[in-house]
Amino acid sequence: MFGTYPLNISVAPNGAAANGNSSHPAISGDNRQTRYVAFQSDASNLVAGDTNGVTDIFVWSRPKGSQGLKLGDTGAKVLGSLQRVSVASDGTQANGPSSWPSFDGSIQKGAHCVAFQSDASNLAPGDTDNVTDVFVRDIKAGKTYLVSRGIAGPATQPDIAGDCSKVAFVANGKVMVAGVKSGAAKVIGAGSDPDYSLDGRAIAWQAGNNVAFIRDGKKSIVGPGSNPTVTDAERLHNMKTPNWGVSFETPAKLSSKDHNPGIDTYLRVYGPKGGPKRTDLISYAQSGPHFNGLGDNRNGGITAYGTNRGILSYIHTQGDVTDAYYWNQHTGNADDIAHAAAENGQPGITEMVTSARADFYAFTSSYIGDMSLPFTGTPFPGHGTKLPGGISLPQPAAAGALFAPYSSVYFKGLPGGEAL
Repeated sequence: MFGTYPLNISVAPNGAAANGNSSHPAISGDNRQTRYVAFQSDASNLVAGDTNGVTDIFVWSRPKGSQGLKLGDTGAKVLGSLQRVSVASDGTQANGPSSWPSFDGSIQKGAHCVAFQSDASNLAPGDTDNVTDVFVRDIKAGKTYLVSRGIAGPATQPDIAGDCSKVAFVANGKVMVAGVKSGAAKVIGAGSDPDYSLDGRAIAWQAGNNVAFIRDGKKSIVGPGSNPTVTDAERLHNMKTPNWGVSFETPAKLSSKDHNPGIDTYLRVYGPKGGPKRTDLISYAQSGPHFNGLGDNRNGGITAYGTNRGILSYIHTQGDVTDAYYWNQHTGNADDIAHAAAENGQPGITEMVTSARADFYAFTSSYIGDMSLPFTGTPFPGHGTKLPGGISLPQPAAAGALFAPYSSVYFKGLPGGEAL
C-alpha cells in the first residue's frame, strides 16, 4: 500500500468508536495543504452537546507540522480536532437532519466554508419550514447562510466553488447556482449531482444518462456515465488556451482498450468549446499491483490540474474484494492506496474523494481488517476466514469480525504531502 495507513477520523475525542454511521466525506481543496475533511454522521458521541438525535455535519482538522503527515503510522493516536458545523450562527444545533457536505478551498484560496443540505428550520434567517435547503457554514467567521433562497421545493446535493462565493445544487430536477450571501439562483441545466471546479470556472453534472459540463459559459455533453468530477482550467506553458478534464464512470466502451464488461473510469479532455480532444481509459490493466482491469471501477476524483499532469483515483471492486488506486497522468504510474473486503452486503471502500494535488484522500468503509494488504479470503460454511497476513478466524464469527457495526470515514496521505 502506497502512503500512510488510513486513519479513522470519525471517532470520539477519547478515541472511542462512533455510535452511528459516518459517511460522505468532502475534502478541502486548499492546494497541497488539505487542512480539513467534512463528513456526515448519525453518531451522537463525536462532540460534546450533540443531543438533537439527527444526522449532523462534522469537520475534522488535520494537525499542523510533522504530526499531520504521520497520522497513519503504527501506534499513532487519533490527532486533530473535530467540530460540528451544521449549526446556526449562534451555535444552536439543527432541529432536523443535515447531510451531503462540500468543502471549498482552491490552489489560490484557503478553505473555510462547508456547504450542506438540511431539513432544519432554525439554521439561518429566512428559512421557516422543514423543506430541505442548502446552507453554507463559514467556519472562520462562525456564520451560517441560507443559499437556496426563494426556491420552491427541496434543494439538495450542494457543491461549493473554491472561493466560497457560489454553490451549485439541485432543485426541481435542475442544476442551479446561487451566491452564498446574495443573489437569485440561476439554472445551469436539467440533471443532478453537480461538481464545481475549484477555480469556479466549470461545473460537471449528470444529465439523464449522460454527463454534461459547462466551462466559461460553453456547454458540452461528455457522454454516457455518472459521478462526474471536473478540473480547473489547465494551461501549460506552451498552450494559448486552457484545457478542462472531466472524469466519470460508465459501463459504455469509449476506448478500444476497454475489454471490461463492467464499469470503468474515464477522463475526457476539452478545450474552450466543442467536443472532446482526447479520451483516456483510466482503469485499464495498468502495471500497478493487484489490478487486472476487470470488475467495476468507480470514479474517485481528479486533481485540480488533471488533463496532462494530474492524478485520478478510482475504486476497484471485483467479487469479494475492494481496492483503491491512483493513476498519474504525467508519469504513467499506478499504485494501490487501500484495500478492503466487499462481502456480506458490505461494499468495502466507497465514496472516495481526492485532494486538489492528490496528496491526501478520504473514503468511507466499515471494514476493519488490514487495509494495507489485498483481501484474499472469503468465509464459507465449515471453513475459517483468511485475513490479510495469513491470519484465520473461526466460523461463525469470522464474517462479522471483518466489519464494524457502523461505517467510518478514513483519511490518508501520500508521500510528498505538505503540512504547512
